[in-house]
Amino acid sequence: MATPATPVESQYVDFGRAFQFFFEDPEWQKKTLMGSLFVLLMLTIVGAPFVVGYGMEVMRRTARGEAYPLPEWTDYGKYFTDGLQVIGLYIVYYVAALLIPASLGCLSALVGGAAGRSGGGIAGVGMMFAYLLMFVFLLPLAVYFPAAAVRMTVLERFGAGLEFRENIELIKRRPGNYFIAVAIYLVTQFIAGFSIYLCCLPYFPVAFWSICVGAWAFGEVVRRDPVLGGQTGYAQVFA
Repeated sequence: MATPATPVESQYVDFGRAFQFFFEDPEWQKKTLMGSLFVLLMLTIVGAPFVVGYGMEVMRRTARGEAYPLPEWTDYGKYFTDGLQVIGLYIVYYVAALLIPASLGCLSALVGGAAGRSGGGIAGVGMMFAYLLMFVFLLPLAVYFPAAAVRMTVLERFGAGLEFRENIELIKRRPGNYFIAVAIYLVTQFIAGFSIYLCCLPYFPVAFWSICVGAWAFGEVVRRDPVLGGQTGYAQVFA
């Protein structure tokens, strides 16, 4: 059930509130228990689409301004199909980003093999350059991909995630908010990863929490965006 919308109080995403909203939901314990189960199932890959799809719904509900954006664990089919779309979108971009470096690496190996001993140096230099290109392509992808996933989620069209210019425009319209959301995502992922080494912080619920917080952060970006926010019905444009 949808909850009442909350007003947009500030131009910027509230970094502190990102770590509070989750526990304001009256049923956060029950939802966390189910989420932890699906995070556990991610070890067999099966759980990944469900968890990712749940995060997408958190993002949509946040973008609409709902006071309690954590949905019930009821619409499993939608969570699964939504999650598959995000995973598929990432695979498309990841393969595209690695196409040139992988081609260069294969070419270097072929040249080195054809040249015999004298080609070893050529192959080595070519492989090092291929790894450098891989880093050059994957780093911008890490910054860009959330924008593609956000637009695909909010507009509920797989093709929206492939609209490169529109995705870049989302980042450019409110870069401060976008990078605050990226920072929130990175902090929560670090906490989740670090929790593996702390007995008092079981990894599975913390990992589920981190996914929800990251989704909330990008939902807040949408809510403050003059274009996407208007399409969710809760845009507030600041002077």
